[in-house]
Amino acid sequence: ILDGLSAHFYEKQDKGYVSESHGDLQLIDVGIAMYHFDKTMRESGHGTEFVFDDPGIAVPENVHYVATVRF
Repeated sequence: ILDGLSAHFYEKQDKGYVSESHGDLQLIDVGIAMYHFDKTMRESGHGTEFVFDDPGIAVPENVHYVATVRF
């Protein structure tokens, strides 16, 4: 969710994406998305900062806050 100069990242937890051998695959995908967002912002000349304070945005059930990237 884009909010001014912040991008808030969330994970929608679906059944079947957590395994004992690989962990939470959807959370891993969110991490990959955050990496690409951060890299793109930095390559565009924007500084970034990771923040882990839930902004309290109303989200659907089974959706969980992960992190915020400020730019």
